[in-house]
Amino acid sequence: MRYLVVLALFSGVLAGCEGSPDEAAKAAGPAVAEPAADAAADLFDQSVRPQDDFYRYVNGPWLASTEIPPDFSSYGAMTEVFERTEAEVRTVIERAAAIDAPAGSDARKIGTLYRDYLDLEAIDNRGVAPLADEFAAVEAIDSYAALIRYFGETLVKGIDGPVAFYVDAHAEDPTRSLAYFWQYGLGLPDRDYYLSDDEKFVEIRQLYVAHIDRMLSLGGRPADGVGARILRLETELAEAQWTRVENRNRQLIYGNRVGREARAEFSPGFDWSAFLAAAEIGDPELVVFAQTSYLQKLGELIRGRSLEDWRDYARFKLLTSFAPFLNQAIDAANFEFYGRTLRGQESQAERWKRGTRFVNGSVGELVGKLYVAEYFPPEHKQKVGLMVENLRAAFGQAIDSLEWMSAETRSAARAKLAAFHVKIGYPDQWRDYSSLTVQPGDLLGNVIRARGFEYRRQVAKLSQPVDRAEWNLTPQTVNAYSRLIPGFWAPTDATWGCENRTTALRVIPGSDKSQRVEYRLGSADANPYIALAAALGAGLYREYEARAAELVAQYSAFEPLPDVAINGELTLGENIGDLAGLIVAHRAYQLSLNGQPAPLIGGLSGDQRFFVGFARAWRGKIRDERLREKLLRGPHSPARYRVMGILPNIPAFYRAFDLQPGDAMYLPPEERVKIW
Repeated sequence: MRYLVVLALFSGVLAGCEGSPDEAAKAAGPAVAEPAADAAADLFDQSVRPQDDFYRYVNGPWLASTEIPPDFSSYGAMTEVFERTEAEVRTVIERAAAIDAPAGSDARKIGTLYRDYLDLEAIDNRGVAPLADEFAAVEAIDSYAALIRYFGETLVKGIDGPVAFYVDAHAEDPTRSLAYFWQYGLGLPDRDYYLSDDEKFVEIRQLYVAHIDRMLSLGGRPADGVGARILRLETELAEAQWTRVENRNRQLIYGNRVGREARAEFSPGFDWSAFLAAAEIGDPELVVFAQTSYLQKLGELIRGRSLEDWRDYARFKLLTSFAPFLNQAIDAANFEFYGRTLRGQESQAERWKRGTRFVNGSVGELVGKLYVAEYFPPEHKQKVGLMVENLRAAFGQAIDSLEWMSAETRSAARAKLAAFHVKIGYPDQWRDYSSLTVQPGDLLGNVIRARGFEYRRQVAKLSQPVDRAEWNLTPQTVNAYSRLIPGFWAPTDATWGCENRTTALRVIPGSDKSQRVEYRLGSADANPYIALAAALGAGLYREYEARAAELVAQYSAFEPLPDVAINGELTLGENIGDLAGLIVAHRAYQLSLNGQPAPLIGGLSGDQRFFVGFARAWRGKIRDERLREKLLRGPHSPARYRVMGILPNIPAFYRAFDLQPGDAMYLPPEERVKIW
């Protein structure tokens, strides 16, 4: 029986530091079908040796025969699983939409949201009329004090502004939650898009100005020259914002806690009390201002532009934030810039796909209940539980074997490993959506109410103890995450250097028939651990000093585009996670064999099939536009380099494929980075 395993960093139990607060680590867990004994040769690219380019050797035939679908900016093993899962989710949503469910029921809410999103005729007939109240709120901004209150109010509705908000645990008291405030408000993907003199970014800025003017015009406002003014405004925000590398310093960010008295004077010209009240957050004793220098300057930045500039900025953000729910002209214009220009997509996804994603994003656990009942039988949890015990044993071996870990740290790590919290499949208690009102024929109103429901649910956490049982992804989400619980781990070695936290283990259910990813090389015993190799370490962030510097140098030498190299510092945490995850997953796989040799299948040993499965889990293609964006702002290395950057550091890979000096992937032992 097939079960898709997607695991967020099990090794975070040993003091791992993540990237962005809600960042989820993506990986696909392949099923493995038995091939005929002579079937292996045609599955590989025979024009290269595995010792020289393992990624191409394993994935060459797939790369040559696969095209990126027009509605995707990238495509790979993960996307294949996502598409199969999405088709299943469509089934349960459309089944709910097809019945005459009682008013207020879960099925009625799901069905209403989906049907209204598909009703393009009604959406076009309404035009921008559903935004009338929102536009009126913008027109009413007659002072900087009113502007600051407005930005607080828009947080509740999910409208972009210069400040973002989320709730996470207290870095020193894991039982408490804190409000975190984050730099935000840019319409381009990253500050570098505003500040770089590179010809490509100059062109994108010109297209962005034209896009702003077009969107405002479609929204009913003559926009001659407005786009250029909004670009200047956002450029000033970008100049004050931290870089992506700086934002990966979790220890610094979690330490930026500000109390009531200090908050009042924190940003001259920005009334935080009024902002927090308008945002329905109240007056918490303590908050975290993540990027202190940016948020301290916020009052100056806001008052440095005219109110008319800010009103135009607010109008544009309104149209952008709600574009997918407005008429087709606005929706298409929004896609033309953000989908086609920035990410290279050739067309939008079919309407049913976008509708499925909308309903998932609005009432995800309502859909999840239906999905689990259909596709995740209870015995899947039992299978994964057995695998978890192999993982615990593998980590225990790793802890005992690390020469750089002191006895005190080793003892503490062992204790935390024993207490590691695991969540599999779906929550024990489903979220209650009874207070969410869904009105037929009011698509935009339902969007705003759904966003407000989730926002207020997050705010309510500020007055409650941290709920370790909470799930931050739905069961049908093809993804994984690590739940941060600061305070879990107190490092005693300087080389660990991270604030305290724990993680959760996440497993995504899947059906045998529709979510299968055919890797064709391997046996059932290897299946979960091939999946782990791709997913286990994702999200890990440690500062291992010399070890980290070596990995930074290795990755910084890769140039996926002729003019853009991987940022080894920005991707350090995920690269370390990939390395640690693969090593520990391999140990767990070995333990699962119970001392017996793995069978030879298709001419490949168990270890060879393990590494083949790992490479295939990261097979993928990506459009240049999207690749450029990921290289500049994403914490993950491109798929090819998640294989080619990691395997040369893995001793078991050398043994499995007999790497020798002179092979392209060979690194001398002293140059290999050892984490676990």
